[in-house]
Amino acid sequence: SKRIATNPAKRFLLKNKGEIAVGYDADLIFIDPTKPYTVRSEDLYYKNPHSPYIGMEIGARITKTILRGEVIFSLENGVFQSPKGKHIRDLISAGVLK
Repeated sequence: SKRIATNPAKRFLLKNKGEIAVGYDADLIFIDPTKPYTVRSEDLYYKNPHSPYIGMEIGARITKTILRGEVIFSLENGVFQSPKGKHIRDLISAGVLK
């Protein structure tokens, strides 16, 4: 978790991110390491579904994503709602980033 959560949060000065602890955002992903899949363009949730990984087999599958305590993606139902990410410039003006 340090490599993919704690260290990036510290590096980019993100408050309330990078740890599972009281007072931190509940941002979690659940991965099934026994569920390989092949990347297909129709399965991508990008605005423009292009990727150099199309056709590649990935050895594990993300099964659920939780952002600030809300489930925003599940493998069974896809994306639940419109994206809830925040632009970096908005975070800077809000004082979350320097």
